[in-house]
Amino acid sequence: TEELELEQKISNLRKIGKISGIHGLRGEVFVHVFSKDVTWIQGLQELILENSSTHDRKNFRVCSLRPHK
Repeated sequence: TEELELEQKISNLRKIGKISGIHGLRGEVFVHVFSKDVTWIQGLQELILENSSTHDRKNFRVCSLRPHK
């Protein structure tokens, strides 16, 4: 099931950054990445976002990536 797949992914989670802003109607988010080396980010296909207050998690598919100017 979808919940089981999510739990398996959660066991391999790593904190990669923090949302620093949102933009537009398409759901774009700006992420401040903690790592100086971001070469790994081009292969990113999904993210699991966690609310730091409630620890609720939600899975998102990455449609596109681009650097923030």
